[in-house]
Amino acid sequence: MGQSLGFAFGFLGKAPILIHMLSWLVIYFLYLSIVNVGQLFYGFGWETMLLEVGLFAAFMGPEEVTP
Repeated sequence: MGQSLGFAFGFLGKAPILIHMLSWLVIYFLYLSIVNVGQLFYGFGWETMLLEVGLFAAFMGPEEVTP
């Protein structure tokens, strides 16, 4: 929940790119595990699209890159 709040309030957008990327990947893998466990309830197809967008967002990087 801390990561989600960090993204929502823009704190992680000011972090170095490696921390930003790792934060998105942690959220991605947590949601991937929920989708895999709840196959019966998560069988509508939009979850796959959310996972694809989440993985893409992990590699896009923050808005401003700090050294």
